[in-house]
Amino acid sequence: YAWSTHEVLAVVLFNSALELGQYFQYLLDPRCEPINALLREYFADQLSEPKCLSIRATTGPGTFVLAAAAAVSTAAGLQMHFSMRRTAAATLPVAAHPLGLAPELASDYSPPPDPQSAEGVEGAATDRSPPSEAAPALALPGQ
Repeated sequence: YAWSTHEVLAVVLFNSALELGQYFQYLLDPRCEPINALLREYFADQLSEPKCLSIRATTGPGTFVLAAAAAVSTAAGLQMHFSMRRTAAATLPVAAHPLGLAPELASDYSPPPDPQSAEGVEGAATDRSPPSEAAPALALPGQ
C-alpha cells in the first residue's frame, strides 16, 4: 500500500489546523515579547489580542471534501488491488504464479523435467533436428 498525494495533503491540512498556532507561538514568542509590550501599552484598546503575530489555522469545507475523496480513492485502490490478486491467482501459469500453485491447476499439474537431469538433457537432445545440408554457411569477413 502506498500513500498518494491527496491523502498526504488531507493529513497535512488537518495537522496544520491543530498544531500550526502552537508551533509559531513557541517559535516567535521570545522574539515578539518587546513588540508585544509596546502593543499592550499603546494599542491595548484597539486590539483584541495585542500580539505581534497571531496565527489561527482552520479547516474549511474543502478539507473535508478532500478527506472524503482520499478515503474513497483508498477504498477503490484497495478493492482493485485485491481483485487483481484474485484474478492473478486464478489465471497465471504455475511458473509465473506469485502465490504458488493455482488451486484449479493443482490436480493435473506435473512439473517439466529439470534441464540438468538426464531425462531433461535426453528430451532436449531428441527434440532438436539436425542442421540441413542445404543451409548456407556463414562467411566471416577476411576468409
